[in-house]
Amino acid sequence: MNSNPPRAGGVVRTADLRRRIWLLLLLDGAERVGLVPLSKLRLHRLAYLANALSPIYDLPVPDGQLVKYKRGFYYPDLQWDVDRVAVQGLIRIYGLRHQRDEFGWWLDADYGLTQMGLAAVSHVVSLGDISRVHSYLCEAASAFSRLSDDYARDDAPLEDATFDNPNQGYDTLIDLSEIRRNLSVQTATSMSELSPGGSPILPRDQLHLYFRYMERVLRKASGQ
Repeated sequence: MNSNPPRAGGVVRTADLRRRIWLLLLLDGAERVGLVPLSKLRLHRLAYLANALSPIYDLPVPDGQLVKYKRGFYYPDLQWDVDRVAVQGLIRIYGLRHQRDEFGWWLDADYGLTQMGLAAVSHVVSLGDISRVHSYLCEAASAFSRLSDDYARDDAPLEDATFDNPNQGYDTLIDLSEIRRNLSVQTATSMSELSPGGSPILPRDQLHLYFRYMERVLRKASGQ
């Protein structure tokens, strides 16, 4: 995890470029299922879950480390990339506002792709293995969109098995890059054992089942 991304010189490293492409693909997935405008809070929640669950699709975890904050998920590099790509005209930022919750004040905004951003995604998806990543991110966005209401989309991700692990304290580093530490994937994979006859279920079904599982945990915890 790099919490201090380079900001000078105009040179984009390969790692930065890959991360920004991943961001555009994720926002395109959100566009396709009607999640846009996507708030800053939900962008980071969706990004976290898309990172955590990527091994279900036999994809590497692109950004496996982040700090566990009381407010939830926040990727400094991702937010920096949003601002940079917006300056390039690929992402639209609107609805800038100050919000206050029990943890204090913070700046929120809504995001979506511009026409230039949509064109960039179409070009990138035609290149090599990027289409596999795009398909996965579209499915992750679809699963997120099927959470039943705004309350679930805001709070169900906080019931993620890795994030909600009682042995993981706040302000400590979450590491999703190793499967043995990635309780999200372990939990989602174990759901295949619940299928009729013990037959394996498709990665897509594992993904959607896991999102529904998080919402069930949320509803139960809140007495609904």
